[in-house]
Amino acid sequence: MSWGYYRKKRPARPARVVKDGIKASRVNTGHTSWWAQEWMKLLEVMDEEYGNRLARGKTYARLGQVISIDITPGHVKSLVQGTQSAPYQVEIHIEPILQSDWDKIIKGMVGQAYFLALLLAGQMPDNIEDVFDAAGASLFPRDDMEMDGECTCPDWAVPCKHTSAVYFLLGEEFDRDPFLLFLLRGMPREELLYHLRVESGMCLDALTISEIAPEPLPTESLTFWTANPLPEIVIGECQSGDVTAPLLRRIGNYPFWRGSQSIIKTLSPNYISAARHGSELALRFSEDNQPEA
Repeated sequence: MSWGYYRKKRPARPARVVKDGIKASRVNTGHTSWWAQEWMKLLEVMDEEYGNRLARGKTYARLGQVISIDITPGHVKSLVQGTQSAPYQVEIHIEPILQSDWDKIIKGMVGQAYFLALLLAGQMPDNIEDVFDAAGASLFPRDDMEMDGECTCPDWAVPCKHTSAVYFLLGEEFDRDPFLLFLLRGMPREELLYHLRVESGMCLDALTISEIAPEPLPTESLTFWTANPLPEIVIGECQSGDVTAPLLRRIGNYPFWRGSQSIIKTLSPNYISAARHGSELALRFSEDNQPEA
């Protein structure tokens, strides 16, 4: 038998390019914020044992091979198109911070007056990790006991290139919305802002309803877009609210939005037109249902 020479195996290419996949929006998938850079440092440590999976994952992220990403407290589910005809299922688990520790963290945040202002502006305070340390917790997972991922592909490495692609896109999204990092640690955006408001003793007028709301929004599309019934007699002038698209603003940044401008700016003209049309309908209803003199 002639052994010949060893030929290096080329990386397998995806079975097909995803048409509407979530594509990395930066050419080099770089991360500008310190918290996104910190996230990537975690991945580099994970990749040291298994070679160039992160590099392959970056390629997948650039190509847009990630079909979907669903984020819930402590959990990420994703579909990634690989070498097989059916996409691979990726799951990432991050250990949520205990509620008792979150209570300490929130009290610590309230003790720093500028924390709330920065968070509402979509920025992570530079020394926010000190608050987590004081509570005996950590904003970022500290080891593989607090973060792990799995994929249905045959690659045994952790992370594989499919999981790495999702990690890259998560880091890019953290740049835009640091609240997603809190969500992965078990604290949704609205809940965190609500607790900060309560602990700081702020009145509701100090934050507009578009920025914070204590109750969750309805998840059913029909319920979301249905207004409360009008009274039989409408008295007074019908006016639009001062805030454009308040429900959309309450939801916050739309994860993995790839439009040329923010989704709120994109949809605001539609909301303004709908509000104007709704006001005209309400006024017409009021005129038609006024009691006879």
